[in-house]
Amino acid sequence: MICAVIGSTKIAEVHVNELVKNNVKQITIISRSKKKRDFLTSQFNSRYRLKKIIFESANMNVLKKTYFDLIVICTKNNTHHHYLDHIENPKTTLIIEKPIISLIIFNGYYKSYLDKIYNKFNKLLVCNPMSYFAESIKKYTKKKKKKFKKIDFIMKKESRKTYEEILVDCGPHVLSFVNEFLNLSKFPIKLDRNKSIQNKHYYKLVMNSKNYKIKAYISEQKRKNTKIIVKYNNQKFIRITKNKLLKFKNFLKINKELISIENPMSQFYYDFFQNRKKKLFFKKNKVLTYNLMKENLKLLRSL
Repeated sequence: MICAVIGSTKIAEVHVNELVKNNVKQITIISRSKKKRDFLTSQFNSRYRLKKIIFESANMNVLKKTYFDLIVICTKNNTHHHYLDHIENPKTTLIIEKPIISLIIFNGYYKSYLDKIYNKFNKLLVCNPMSYFAESIKKYTKKKKKKFKKIDFIMKKESRKTYEEILVDCGPHVLSFVNEFLNLSKFPIKLDRNKSIQNKHYYKLVMNSKNYKIKAYISEQKRKNTKIIVKYNNQKFIRITKNKLLKFKNFLKINKELISIENPMSQFYYDFFQNRKKKLFFKKNKVLTYNLMKENLKLLRSL
C-alpha cells in the first residue's frame, strides 16, 4: 500500500505510527513547509529504520503526479477542504481527522459541500476515536433500572482555539462519544440554552433527551495532555494516558483501580484495515459524519 500523510504536527506522527503498525511500507509526508516535512521524514526514517519503510517528503504537487492507495488528512480543520479539492483521483481512499470540514467556514452550506466530495470519493472515512473510547467504557458500567440517566463528559485539551473554534473542534468528540455510549441513532437531544455557558476558553453544554440528561464540559488551553473524565450516574471514569515513543498506552481509573484499555486510534485503524473493502463500513461512517455535522451546527446556532 502506498500512502500519503498530509500534515506535520503531533497528530500526523500518531497516524504514521498506526500505519507502520499495520505494515504500510511506503509513506510520503506532505506539508506546505519544506522544513517541517523534511524534518519529520528524516525522523521517521531513523525511528523505523529496522522496519525497512520508505519515507519521502513532498509538496502538494505530488498528488497530481503519484497515485496513492490511501491519503490521510490531519491538518487544521479549516484547511481540510483545500486538500480535498486538490486530490483528483476518486479511487483513492481517504482518512480525515474530525471534523471533516470547518463549520465556521461552511456553516449552513456544509451539506452541499459534503454531498460533492462524497459523490467524488467512494471511500472516505472520518476518524472519530471517541466512539471507540465509549465502547471501552461501556463494558464497565453498572446496569441500573433507572429510567432517567445522567452522564457528564469532561474534556480538557491542549490547544490555542477560542470561542466557536472550540465547539467546532471538540463538538464531534462529545457527540460521537454520546452517540456510541447511549446508543442514540438520531441524536434526540436538545440544548438547554439557559443552563449552558460559553466563554473564550470553555463550554458547558447541558442537553436533554427523553431518557437522558447530558452535560459536556470542554475547554482548550495550554496543557501537557488531554484529560477526559466521564461520570455516569454514580460512576466515575478517568482516562489516563502514558505516552512513550511508539507506545501510547490508555488506562481507565475506576475508583482506585487502574484498568488497561485499547488505544482508540489503534482500534480505529484496526477497524479500517479489517473492513476497507466493505462498502457498508464506509456507509456507516458517512451517516455518522452527516449526523455529527448537523448536530454540531445546531449546538453552534443554539448558543
